[in-house]
Amino acid sequence: MACSEPAATLDGITCRGDGDHGLERFSMVVMKGSVHALVGEADSGRDTVRRVLCGELRAYSGQALIAGTPPAPPGRGLRRRVRVVGRRPSTVGQATLAEHFCFAHAELAGFLRVNRRRVREEAAQLLKRLEIDFDLSLTAGELRAADRLLVEIAVAASVRPALLILDDVFSGMSMRHKKEVMRIVRSLCATGMAALLVTPLLDEIMDRVDHLTLIRDGESVLSGPSEGLDRLAVLKAAYAQAASGPDRTGERLDIFRRHMSYYISLLTNYPKPFIIVNLRLEIEMMNQAARAFFGIDRPPDADLGRTLAGFFPGAARDLAEGVRANREFSRTGLTFAAGSQRRIVNLFSYRVSEGGNDIGSIILIDDVTEHAHLQEQMLLAEKVASLGILTAGMAHEINHPLSVINNIAEYVKMRFPGPDLAREIAEIQEEVGNINRIIRNLADFSQTGYLEQVDLHAIIRNLAGMVSHFVGEKRIALELRLCEREFLLQAGRVEMRQVLLNILDNAINAIEESGRIVIATSAEGGRGTLTISDNGRGMTRETLNSIFLPFYSRQTGKGMGLGLYIAYNIMENYGGGIRVDSEPGRGSTFILEFELA
Repeated sequence: MACSEPAATLDGITCRGDGDHGLERFSMVVMKGSVHALVGEADSGRDTVRRVLCGELRAYSGQALIAGTPPAPPGRGLRRRVRVVGRRPSTVGQATLAEHFCFAHAELAGFLRVNRRRVREEAAQLLKRLEIDFDLSLTAGELRAADRLLVEIAVAASVRPALLILDDVFSGMSMRHKKEVMRIVRSLCATGMAALLVTPLLDEIMDRVDHLTLIRDGESVLSGPSEGLDRLAVLKAAYAQAASGPDRTGERLDIFRRHMSYYISLLTNYPKPFIIVNLRLEIEMMNQAARAFFGIDRPPDADLGRTLAGFFPGAARDLAEGVRANREFSRTGLTFAAGSQRRIVNLFSYRVSEGGNDIGSIILIDDVTEHAHLQEQMLLAEKVASLGILTAGMAHEINHPLSVINNIAEYVKMRFPGPDLAREIAEIQEEVGNINRIIRNLADFSQTGYLEQVDLHAIIRNLAGMVSHFVGEKRIALELRLCEREFLLQAGRVEMRQVLLNILDNAINAIEESGRIVIATSAEGGRGTLTISDNGRGMTRETLNSIFLPFYSRQTGKGMGLGLYIAYNIMENYGGGIRVDSEPGRGSTFILEFELA
């Protein structure tokens, strides 16, 4: 409810500081209904301004007015129109909240004139309006320091001052309480009261106030509505020395350098990757996390001036349109190469402004690769578990009619002997046997066999020898990159051999002719990783979502589609994991993780 009428005016004030820096032709206007910030260091003269407004110091020259009249000295009762709330609570711990409201009114009118019942009723209404939920019968000592501050603000506001001064109340306060204080102050200013925040904390209040005045060495160096101020200009004005003696210049410049170094360090070391670009889509800054994400080892300024297209080929057009239109932009589930790896990321673009003008955008990169893989594994595990229950039930139900069919076939063969009928009956029994094998594969995959200590490297070398003829025919180069450490597992030898053979067979079938398959192992601590990579045709997202399901096969007419399904469940039963990274035309990599013995 800011209006054009001033609540407090200081015009050309000059006075001695008396412990703080004095004022030299200092001017400032605080409008009714507004939140005004007076920002300066401890010896800048800000405390002198407060004391002039409260009537504690008299100016040598200039004019000071509170609601159109000169400030009244302390103790002048109803004429005093300024209330101050300081950083340290001034409430009496043994007094109730209701008594503190009465004390404030008695200070103005005297104890004999205070109607305690009415003051209590008005205080209850004020606390309710300000959404401060404290019982007036509580003592101040029962509240935390931050909550006592809220009560002190309400007590000060209850006497309806023209100007409420909050003197350095934000220092050491949590962000939640800062927001609560500002909410209450805004609510009070909506009734026409003016608030002056006296503080050294520029960044924390710049976006919270209506008007800002910077004071240094007793002079106003910058003043204006916060919305129209250039943030960088404010920082320079706050921390750089404009025209002081040489003994102060070095100190001020050092302060400015420290603040700039702090902000640069904060941005550079921010843990999430981000890139800042200008309106021409040229890179202005890339933090260390982004450089690590893209696998960049060039000097930090080597990428300045480069465009986004080289980093986000799949989203460059959308990002470019978002930056040029000065709008926020997001893209989820984007897959692209970061260094030597394929990553899945969410991108978020936000506008960057300076002095009210858009100057570019900041692109935040949220790497969700592991989360996406985990989600895929969870969904697959749920599907496989459901199918396991279904197939177990189906196997039980199908076995009975198959036994009946087989018995009837045997009876017919015995009852009606003859070569022609025997051949037909043999075909029936062969197909019944095929159905039985399918059911056994479905029902038995979850049963772990005899556990022993298995050397996975030995199994890999054995399988490589077995398939050498097949890969040679297709001119496929099979390369083993086995780590030096022993790769021992507590598992079933036959089952682990089946897992690797099924995946290796999948890799061979994925290559039409002339390709490469690489089998690699690595170990760290008690965990081991095996990767089987091929440069074949790769898989679509739809295929990736289905390859571990039973009866799914990309090879029409080849096999029953149970190989990878069984491999997945064997790995799950042994406490391991299996996942796939693949794209059409870029080959596939199966990643198996084990607990080492």
